[in-house]
Amino acid sequence: MQLTDWLVAAKSLNKTQPLFGSIWHTGELAIVFADTGLGKSVLIYSLFDAITSNCNFLNLATTFKKGLYFDFELSSQSIYNRYSNSSNDTIYPFNSNFIRAEINLDSINLANSSSGNNILKYIEGEIIKQNAEVVCIDNISFIATDNEKSRFATQLMKGLLQLTRKNGLSILVLAHEPKEDKFSNKITLNRLAGSKALSNFADTIFALGKSSIWGLIYLKELKNRNREIIYHENNVMVLERIKKDNFLTFDYVRFDSENNMIEFNPSDERNMKILEMKNRGVSNVKIGEEFKISETAVRKILKKLQE
Repeated sequence: MQLTDWLVAAKSLNKTQPLFGSIWHTGELAIVFADTGLGKSVLIYSLFDAITSNCNFLNLATTFKKGLYFDFELSSQSIYNRYSNSSNDTIYPFNSNFIRAEINLDSINLANSSSGNNILKYIEGEIIKQNAEVVCIDNISFIATDNEKSRFATQLMKGLLQLTRKNGLSILVLAHEPKEDKFSNKITLNRLAGSKALSNFADTIFALGKSSIWGLIYLKELKNRNREIIYHENNVMVLERIKKDNFLTFDYVRFDSENNMIEFNPSDERNMKILEMKNRGVSNVKIGEEFKISETAVRKILKKLQE
């Protein structure tokens, strides 16, 4: 077929729809990665809650879809702790379009060359059974930490990409970072565990970074095949994890540069203003409201300034 014919055919296709603003659109295979404990699952549970409830998230547009979340890591008790409130004995009412599934990893032999195909068949079967449109795989890093497992991960990622192209699915894969000291370093694709085996297949990749400002993390885009990268190192999205009654989530704080997030500078203009306000007797709560950070973050910044 001539190239012009390909373009004519592409013109007739349905336009993609936003699932997470410009970061992730329908029909794409995306990866999000972060170090342990920064809140990957919290972020994506909140995103899928928004998608399946027809709501925006972090001021970014989503499109209403039925979601299927394959959870390799969290137990039912962990999920309950995150989405319940013991003080008033309530649980968060997720939309019925949000489906969660588990895979028994103890039954998987990664040395078996057919294991990847078996997992893919299970995933595809559940997708068909649930009539899902957006899918999350949490977490792929358990099979991407050495050479043998990386080959397995490559097989799985290739299969997931084929599912997006064949069935028009939108798939988001969660991954860890390698266990090493990364504090004060900018996030790059090299920080993705098994990066060469995983990133080549992804349409879009974003990550969560650790901040030197206590209580805050930041979101940074690293790859986007189809759209301009907006949340780059000079415009990362700063987030704060917060429990709202019975729902653990993230709130948008501001946009900032990555340098400002990873380097604690006591003489930074904002830190000096925080200290000056404290010396004038302004409460931590009022200071937090002024700079759009939590009272806890203010307290920890002041402690660091006084060391």
